[in-house]
Amino acid sequence: MPFSRKHDYNTVRHLSAALLLSACALVSACTQGVAPAQALSPVETTFSVSGSAERRAEWWKAFDDPQLNRLIDEALSDSPSLEAIWERLQANEALARRERSALFPQLDGILGASSEREDNEGTELFSVGLYASYEVDLWGRIRSEAEAERLRAEATKADYETAALTLSGQVALTWYRLLARTEILALIEDQIAANEKVAESLIARFRGGEARSVDVLRQEQLIEATRELKLIAEADIAVLENQLQVLLGNTPQKNFASDSHAELPALPPLPNTGLPGELLLRRPDLKSAYLELLAADQDLASAISERFPRIDLTASVRSASEDSSKLFDDWIRSIAGELVAPIIDGGNRRAEVDRQTAIKRQRVAEFKQASIVAYREVEDALVQEKQETLRHASLSKQVELQQTAFKQLQKEFLNGVGNFIDVLTAQTGAQELQRNLIESKRRQIEFRIALHRSIAGPIQAYEKRKQP
Repeated sequence: MPFSRKHDYNTVRHLSAALLLSACALVSACTQGVAPAQALSPVETTFSVSGSAERRAEWWKAFDDPQLNRLIDEALSDSPSLEAIWERLQANEALARRERSALFPQLDGILGASSEREDNEGTELFSVGLYASYEVDLWGRIRSEAEAERLRAEATKADYETAALTLSGQVALTWYRLLARTEILALIEDQIAANEKVAESLIARFRGGEARSVDVLRQEQLIEATRELKLIAEADIAVLENQLQVLLGNTPQKNFASDSHAELPALPPLPNTGLPGELLLRRPDLKSAYLELLAADQDLASAISERFPRIDLTASVRSASEDSSKLFDDWIRSIAGELVAPIIDGGNRRAEVDRQTAIKRQRVAEFKQASIVAYREVEDALVQEKQETLRHASLSKQVELQQTAFKQLQKEFLNGVGNFIDVLTAQTGAQELQRNLIESKRRQIEFRIALHRSIAGPIQAYEKRKQP
């Protein structure tokens, strides 16, 4: 016996409801999201060393260096590399707004006119109407796509903060390398003058028969070697000035204006490093990686939803007339709905789900790796600064001992005891240790900069840029 139309309708309705419920359960089960802790292996509860100084968003101000503050402010305002990321952020935010627009009905206006002529008789037809369309977001596919793009825009915002943080670190590193080379250049010039003074004394003693010609030659060779170091230092200074200008968004040819009396600052107190787990909430690069993971989760939800039916609704109201004055007299209204379900697609949608699943797992692995590297960077900076501080103290002691030895050997040589090669060796060693001492101080500062960068949160570059 054939089924009644009512029975057919009820059967379809019940089957559709069952399909909708099972699909909804599947989408929900596959897209529950990932918390940061789920993506990570167990980590240490504390860092090996921690200070007590307050962490600052603008970390460079801990050095109390007005010139550095000015340089970083200028770089954050004028750097083309930062500008490029800012524009990428604007594009991603616009894309997120575009994807979200699909959640709302679309309404289009239609205005038309046509003319037909046959056997010297013609008719004109005018039409006007509105057309609306809307996809019912049954499985959250549209919401997932919109949310994925919103998360990517947030990730780009975190990328902007990361780039600003990196830029501030590069400016600080370059600035203090420049100061170190400037101090070394001044030291080398003093060493050249001291070496020339020793050479003059040797020449006088040689003329009096109290020194050998080879001693004079060795001292002159030391003078030339020290002049070579001066040339290298001058070249390094020029290169560092060029690098700094580029970081500031200027051309290398622009003259660099700096305080001629600026010198390497004393190392400020060690900041509070906080807890390892806090890095996940603080560091913008980790925030970006986590947001990319969440976006991948939404992409997976969208891919799963694409495998199930969708409902499209359309509505229109229109009017047509041969007389334009009567165009708005009669209206035709229509409302339609359709259920569109995939039947055979050659495995296309299943493959897309597999692809998005793999991408999500990839993002989990990337987030985990980024977190591990972040912990390592903090520990590296702490141990390197600690060891360099000990090395700096050792170098200071060596400089003191070597200078004492040099003065004693020089005194003995002038009194006719010993030979000049011992004096020359002590002099060369003392001068090299003095230069190494400056480099050690620079390295201490660089390791502190690395520590600040590894524990720093966003420096609020985005908020400052958004201000009118």
